[in-house]
Amino acid sequence: MEQAVEAEKNGADYLGVGAVFPTGSKDDAVDVSLEVLGQICKEVKIPVVAIGGITEENVHELSESGICGIAVIEHRRCFFLAGFHEDYTIIAAPGFRCCPERDHTHSEAAIMIDYEKHLVLIAGTQYAGEIKKSVFSVMNYILPKSGV
Repeated sequence: MEQAVEAEKNGADYLGVGAVFPTGSKDDAVDVSLEVLGQICKEVKIPVVAIGGITEENVHELSESGICGIAVIEHRRCFFLAGFHEDYTIIAAPGFRCCPERDHTHSEAAIMIDYEKHLVLIAGTQYAGEIKKSVFSVMNYILPKSGV
């Protein structure tokens, strides 16, 4: 708690607080309980981002904490095809429900494409067809510019 208040006093723009759940990505991560996370959010006026061990299965536990966001690292196996170049990142989070007032969406589900950042975010829907439809949308945007 003291470290968070001190960081704010020293001009921090935001706080990354965690590990809020057990994590295998950082051996020396310091555990921060959800109770302490909530206290930090109440104590400081700058945005607080939770980090550490956050998954789609446990992110809902953070909903009442007061955080403004999360930072997530997902360990996964990547298989590469010869000549394949990754260009877009697609994030599918079916368990994340948008808050229309906060997220400026029309419902709890949203499919957002940022053509400049090459990023697709699919939230609040378990319909896997949204992934396919978003890829087709990207292709329909990019391929005509490439003469295809």
